[in-house]
Amino acid sequence: MQILMTGKTQEFSAEQTKKLTARFAKVSKLVDGRGEKGVHVIFSSQRHLTRAEATLNYMGHSAVGHETDADPYKALCGSLEKLEKQVVKLRTKWRDIGRNGHLAAPEPEAKATKKTAAKTAAPKVPASEPAAEVGQEIRRVAVSSRRKPMTVEEAVLAIRPRDLYLAFRDADSDKVSVLIRRPDGQFDLIEG
Repeated sequence: MQILMTGKTQEFSAEQTKKLTARFAKVSKLVDGRGEKGVHVIFSSQRHLTRAEATLNYMGHSAVGHETDADPYKALCGSLEKLEKQVVKLRTKWRDIGRNGHLAAPEPEAKATKKTAAKTAAPKVPASEPAAEVGQEIRRVAVSSRRKPMTVEEAVLAIRPRDLYLAFRDADSDKVSVLIRRPDGQFDLIEG
């Protein structure tokens, strides 16, 4: 990794230089495998304060860490720490996009208010019916009344190969029915 320092550069002690080399090595390890990178450090002084700004171009983005302190060493360490955080954040973002194809979005149920949560909550299971196992999620499926009613044969043809069930309005009884695909490939019909 190339390190370019400009501005009113400071001379650091041997111990400080060793620690800074370790910090730069850590940043270099984080961006390893992404081409030759360089960190540009700019020092500027104003009265008794020294400002250190470390810039790194990584994955098409500029990661910049700013820190101001009376001690130039502390200012540089603070800016490198902020730079590391930004690089880790970018790596995590790109890794998640690569794995999922998109960023994970918060689920809409998390934003629901108490009133909407009460309307969309699953109905309580009476004591006479078997209860769902602990940790098992109960899903509700809404069947639109605007859809054309279909016969059971049409529903068998309409179910997609990846779907395990299909809820539809039966043309004969005008009630909601559910067609379920069993693991052996046969179908079960639950009439409402």
